[in-house]
Parts: sequence; C-alpha cells; structure tokens
Amino acid sequence: RFEFDFAKRYRPMLAAIGVRPANSYVTLSSQEMVARFGRWTCKSPVDNIKCVHLTGPYLAVKAIGTRMSAADTGLTFGTNTVGGVCVCFRRPVPGFDAIGRLRHEALTVTVADREGFIAAIQAVATLDEETEEDEPQADEG
Repeated sequence: RFEFDFAKRYRPMLAAIGVRPANSYVTLSSQEMVARFGRWTCKSPVDNIKCVHLTGPYLAVKAIGTRMSAADTGLTFGTNTVGGVCVCFRRPVPGFDAIGRLRHEALTVTVADREGFIAAIQAVATLDEETEEDEPQADEG
C-alpha cells in the first residue's frame, strides 16, 4: 500500500472534496493496481501497465485534486506540487466519472514513496519502456 503525500497547505481544500489520507492510497498486487482518491477509484490489471516514470514539480492548478487532461485524457490524483508517478496504460481505463465512460491513457499519483512505488510496479509488470524522469515544470506553488 502506498500512501499519498499530502502537502499541509492543500489538506483543507482536499478535505472539502472528500479526499483525506484515510481514503486515499494506491494498492498494488501481482494482479492489479488500485488507486483510491476519496470517492474516485482508478484500477488496472498489472498486465495493462505499459510504463511508469517520475513527474513534477507541478503548478498547483494542474496538480491538486482530481484532474483530467483534455490533451491526452490523463488523470491526476494530486496532493502536492513536488512530484508524483505517472503510470501509462496499454488500454485506457476508467476513473474520473462514476459510470466509466471517460477512459484514461495514464494516471499520475502523488504518492509519498515515489521510487518505492516505481520499483514495486517494475517488480510485477512487464513494461514497454524504461523508467524515466520527466522534465521539471515550473511551479508557482
């Protein structure tokens, strides 16, 4: 189980939308990855994971809370602006809407143990790409 890294300054806003440390975490087994973020859940079979890499830092407006990118349908479960892990999928998965019509090619999670999360995924998934680090993005914080 991988806990989210909640930045103190964003806790009140996240709590207002129902996202708290007690109901926000990522679990990983040899069969499935499940990310819970308050009332949102995104899950995928491990064999659907294509790649994984470090991301960040982020602008708060693009990273805090639940966000979906209009450009690539990527989903973010964000609790800080420091950094996270992007998990890319072979087949898009549901996670943003309650009925699963929207599908996401990737999920970014701001877990506390980013390197440990990446290592755990590498241990159970057959990845298409090597783990890489994205270029840092400006942070207004």
